[in-house]
Amino acid sequence: DLDQRMEYFDPKTRPVALFWDWEALMQTPLQLMRSTATTTFTGALSGLAGEDMNPLLEGDRLHIFRLAHRAYERLVDEPESIAPRIDLCTAAFLGNRADDDDQGHRGNRRAIAGPNAFGGNYAVATALHIRYPEVWQGEATCVLVPTVARRATPTAEAAQRVATALGVWKDGMTPRQAADAVADALEALYKKVGMPTRIRELPAVSKEDFPSLAKETVKVFNFNPGVRAEEEAIHAAIELLEAAW
Repeated sequence: DLDQRMEYFDPKTRPVALFWDWEALMQTPLQLMRSTATTTFTGALSGLAGEDMNPLLEGDRLHIFRLAHRAYERLVDEPESIAPRIDLCTAAFLGNRADDDDQGHRGNRRAIAGPNAFGGNYAVATALHIRYPEVWQGEATCVLVPTVARRATPTAEAAQRVATALGVWKDGMTPRQAADAVADALEALYKKVGMPTRIRELPAVSKEDFPSLAKETVKVFNFNPGVRAEEEAIHAAIELLEAAW
């Protein structure tokens, strides 16, 4: 039934005050924190590929990435440290502020430009982690991101900005070379922190499920708000699932 949407009600509320409970954060299992950190870090990297950023938004996104990248690399190496967990909380909060500083252009840009070359594929990742209880959101995200980057055609500006942030940019790189270098770096980083990089590494997922998974992607309205025909979206999802297997 393609008429039944998958998303939940999200009122986009903003906090009046924040309480970051150190004890509660330290009691959060590392596996759960790592999965959530993967989503936060990947979203921060994706944000750097945005086009036509105003100065406030650019500042938000640069600092979000700085915090998330630093925390992601430290989280597993320093499991008893509160610092990376606080950095991740801060990055998530600033992500909300960045949406506000984008002056409401986020949805329009997505509709015009399509999926971000460095952000994975939200619709496919959502279908994966909703279908399989054993698959968390972070894992469903990182198994797609390197493959999406290798298949995408980023702008020269976005490719250079993201590659520079990850420390893999070299003068004279083409957008394709930069995207491949980013994909390699992300794959190495995900593996370093113990995360999967291919769909076949996820528990319970079978290639026989690809057709039904692809159909579920068109239910994710905030990713595919009627921009593409259902058949086109389903075909593209199956192609990505097979490429990322």
